[in-house]
Amino acid sequence: AEECIDMFKAQGYINESQSQIFTERNLIYSAMSTNKNVKLFKPYANYMLVKILKDDLSASQIAAHCNLKGIVIRNCENIRGLSNQYIRFCFMKPEQNDLLVNTILELL
Repeated sequence: AEECIDMFKAQGYINESQSQIFTERNLIYSAMSTNKNVKLFKPYANYMLVKILKDDLSASQIAAHCNLKGIVIRNCENIRGLSNQYIRFCFMKPEQNDLLVNTILELL
Protein backbone atom coordinates (compact mmCIF):
# COMPACT_ATOMS: atom_id res chain seq x y z
CA ALA A 1 0.00 0.00 0.00
CA GLU A 2 2.91 2.34 0.68
CA GLU A 3 4.06 2.02 -2.94
CA CYS A 4 0.64 3.28 -4.12
CA ILE A 5 0.87 6.35 -1.90
CA ASP A 6 4.33 7.14 -3.28
CA MET A 7 3.03 6.70 -6.83
CA PHE A 8 0.24 9.23 -6.20
CA LYS A 9 2.70 11.68 -4.64
CA ALA A 10 4.90 11.32 -7.71
CA GLN A 11 1.91 11.84 -10.01
CA GLY A 12 1.00 15.01 -8.14
CA TYR A 13 4.55 16.29 -8.56
CA ILE A 14 4.50 15.42 -12.25
CA ASN A 15 1.18 17.23 -12.77
CA GLU A 16 2.44 20.29 -10.88
CA SER A 17 5.66 20.34 -12.92
CA GLN A 18 3.77 20.04 -16.20
CA SER A 19 1.45 22.86 -15.17
CA GLN A 20 4.39 25.11 -14.25
CA ILE A 21 6.18 24.37 -17.55
CA PHE A 22 2.97 25.15 -19.47
CA THR A 23 2.54 28.47 -17.62
CA GLU A 24 6.19 29.47 -17.93
CA ARG A 25 6.31 28.47 -21.60
CA ASN A 26 3.35 30.76 -22.34
CA LEU A 27 4.79 33.64 -20.30
CA ILE A 28 8.19 33.46 -22.00
CA TYR A 29 6.66 33.15 -25.45
CA SER A 30 4.46 36.20 -24.79
CA ALA A 31 7.34 38.22 -23.34
CA MET A 32 9.62 37.57 -26.32
CA SER A 33 7.07 37.50 -29.14
CA THR A 34 6.85 41.27 -29.47
CA ASN A 35 10.59 41.61 -30.18
CA LYS A 36 11.21 41.96 -33.92
CA ASN A 37 14.83 40.77 -33.64
CA VAL A 38 13.84 37.17 -32.94
CA LYS A 39 11.72 34.48 -34.53
CA LEU A 40 10.19 32.15 -31.96
CA PHE A 41 9.27 28.59 -32.77
CA LYS A 42 6.12 27.77 -30.82
CA PRO A 43 7.21 25.39 -28.06
CA TYR A 44 5.38 22.17 -27.29
CA ALA A 45 8.01 20.71 -24.96
CA ASN A 46 10.03 22.05 -22.03
CA TYR A 47 12.34 24.12 -24.26
CA MET A 48 12.12 26.78 -26.95
CA LEU A 49 14.05 27.31 -30.18
CA VAL A 50 14.73 30.92 -31.15
CA LYS A 51 16.24 32.38 -34.33
CA ILE A 52 18.20 35.60 -33.93
CA LEU A 53 17.23 38.06 -36.68
CA LYS A 54 19.62 40.84 -35.65
CA ASP A 55 22.46 40.79 -38.22
CA ASP A 56 25.23 41.88 -35.87
CA LEU A 57 24.35 39.38 -33.12
CA SER A 58 25.14 35.67 -33.01
CA ALA A 59 23.96 32.82 -30.85
CA SER A 60 27.44 32.44 -29.42
CA GLN A 61 27.39 36.08 -28.27
CA ILE A 62 24.03 35.58 -26.56
CA ALA A 63 25.21 32.33 -24.95
CA ALA A 64 28.36 34.05 -23.63
CA HIS A 65 26.32 36.99 -22.28
CA CYS A 66 23.92 34.60 -20.52
CA ASN A 67 26.81 32.53 -19.16
CA LEU A 68 28.16 35.62 -17.37
CA LYS A 69 24.94 35.63 -15.33
CA GLY A 70 25.00 31.90 -14.67
CA ILE A 71 22.42 31.07 -17.33
CA VAL A 72 23.13 28.21 -19.69
CA ILE A 73 21.54 28.25 -23.12
CA ARG A 74 22.45 26.20 -26.17
CA ASN A 75 24.06 27.65 -29.26
CA CYS A 76 22.56 25.49 -32.03
CA GLU A 77 25.19 26.06 -34.72
CA ASN A 78 26.32 22.42 -34.56
CA ILE A 79 22.81 21.06 -35.16
CA ARG A 80 22.22 20.06 -38.78
CA GLY A 81 19.99 22.56 -40.56
CA LEU A 82 20.60 25.33 -38.03
CA SER A 83 23.28 28.01 -37.79
CA ASN A 84 24.89 30.42 -35.35
CA GLN A 85 21.63 32.40 -35.45
CA TYR A 86 19.74 29.83 -33.35
CA ILE A 87 19.58 29.33 -29.60
CA ARG A 88 17.65 26.90 -27.47
CA PHE A 89 16.83 27.05 -23.79
CA CYS A 90 14.80 25.08 -21.27
CA PHE A 91 12.04 26.46 -19.13
CA MET A 92 12.95 26.66 -15.46
CA LYS A 93 11.51 28.18 -12.30
CA PRO A 94 9.77 31.56 -12.70
CA GLU A 95 12.58 33.70 -11.24
CA GLN A 96 15.18 31.92 -13.40
CA ASN A 97 13.01 32.40 -16.47
CA ASP A 98 12.63 36.11 -15.74
CA LEU A 99 16.40 36.46 -15.54
CA LEU A 100 16.83 34.42 -18.73
CA VAL A 101 14.39 36.53 -20.76
CA ASN A 102 15.72 39.83 -19.44
CA THR A 103 19.32 38.77 -20.12
CA ILE A 104 18.57 37.77 -23.71
CA LEU A 105 16.49 40.89 -24.37
CA GLU A 106 19.35 43.10 -23.13
CA LEU A 107 21.18 42.25 -26.36
CA LEU A 108 18.20 42.55 -28.67
